Amino acid sequence: MIESNLEGLKYDLHFYQSGHQALEALNENDPDLILLDLMMPGVDGYEVIKAIRSNYTLNQIPIIVITANQQEHLSRKSIQLGANDYLIKPYSAEELRVRVNSQLRISKQKKTEEELEISIEKENRERRERVRASRILDFVNIPLAMLDAEWGILQVNREFERLLGYSQIQLQGQRLNEILRLEALKLEPLSSAVQISHASGEMIPARIRLSKVELQDRDEYVFIIIPSESSDSEESSILMNSELKQNASG
Repeated sequence: MIESNLEGLKYDLHFYQSGHQALEALNENDPDLILLDLMMPGVDGYEVIKAIRSNYTLNQIPIIVITANQQEHLSRKSIQLGANDYLIKPYSAEELRVRVNSQLRISKQKKTEEELEISIEKENRERRERVRASRILDFVNIPLAMLDAEWGILQVNREFERLLGYSQIQLQGQRLNEILRLEALKLEPLSSAVQISHASGEMIPARIRLSKVELQDRDEYVFIIIPSESSDSEESSILMNSELKQNASG
């Protein structure tokens, strides 16, 4: 009956004869919605609801309980246990379709809202981390930039701005290899003598060092510039201090 009532809506339907079978199938499948008859052999509908709600929220898998007319008070109990809605037999095909579509729409909307909240929280957390890191970087007395995996500039410190004549705002969102005219370089750990472009167009001889930082969900790179006028001992000290700061931040 359910299959014929939902015919034409292009749902992929799976039927199970007992609560035990349904729960076993749940370990292998990830349904968008469950239509549940309260009266089933073995594990009854109430136990199935409890088991599902111990692992899935109302929004993750909506449950619509189907019950006979004389069991209406029992269907209210199912709502208290975690069902989203219920249908009382006999019901029309149109009513079933409306309830199913409504719960799927609500579930999709809630999931979208939850994903948006997670995304916003992640952005806010990263923004706070950037502000904190920026304050720390400004205490480093060498030109330094943080890059993403595509040479994108995440942030630079004041020494970097001073040496190259660019402001943080000018550099934000730009690709460092294009700004400094280092397109031939690969984004990989290296230490090399190069010519880099100043904001005025002047080419400055310098040594650069590029180090990879492996974070939990992404890779970033630390780009350090050692001006050519630095002595060998100063360069060694700069690199050593940089390594210490990277290790401390890790």
